[in-house]
Amino acid sequence: MLTFLYDPEVEPTNNRAERALRPPVIARKVSHCSKNERRAEAFQAFTSVARTTVKKGITTITEAFYRLIKDGNDPPGPS
Repeated sequence: MLTFLYDPEVEPTNNRAERALRPPVIARKVSHCSKNERRAEAFQAFTSVARTTVKKGITTITEAFYRLIKDGNDPPGPS
């Protein structure tokens, strides 16, 4: 629990995670997509994929689908 005292790369708070979750939570509440379980699960899956692609630096939807289909392998680079 106190790992941050010994490892300088571990943050002492979960502020970063809380801030990352804030926009999707607001969007979910505003759009009323959590009115039923199916919509809530769909929104959760979509948001997870979207945030992961942004975090990994993926810039196009084509690249995101390619990586998803190829089990996370990087697409081939230019020859």
